[in-house]
Amino acid sequence: AARRLRIGLVVESMTGGRPDPEVAAAVESAAALLADLGHHVEPTRWPVDGMQFGRDFGAYWASGAAADAAAVAERLGRQPTEDDLELFSLAMAGRTANLPPGALDEVITRLRAVAGTYDRWFENQDVVVSPVLGSPPVPLGWVSGNVPIETLGERLAACVGYTSLHNVAGAPAM
Repeated sequence: AARRLRIGLVVESMTGGRPDPEVAAAVESAAALLADLGHHVEPTRWPVDGMQFGRDFGAYWASGAAADAAAVAERLGRQPTEDDLELFSLAMAGRTANLPPGALDEVITRLRAVAGTYDRWFENQDVVVSPVLGSPPVPLGWVSGNVPIETLGERLAACVGYTSLHNVAGAPAM
């Protein structure tokens, strides 16, 4: 490139977790290569409160599962069971029943505000380098909708703690 990039490096997940050592080493190696090529690489921090963002993202995700479950219920003429939907989808759909009135609207408002916060993050950097997954590729079925809910939740949090912000912000990524 004709101009050197300002590259933000973030290795921790949005909730502060460290990725698998193999993943951390790969990301740090890529950052070192970029620096060797003349780019300015500097550590950065996620631009949002990762814990609040995670709760909001989870609530919004659950609302999608609830809408899907409601559509299935309408089509079947009864509430769906685990014969109709994966256990994870049923559990996520059930999470919205515990939200107080208006809570989902507040979640959506906060998530919409993330795009502006995300854009401002790039006032001091051109790109961000981070892991995509917190671990090397997992075996098929390890994050299946039929894994017990508590186990699946832990596995998902450990694996995909890097991409949801980019998704919500509508950001390009590779």
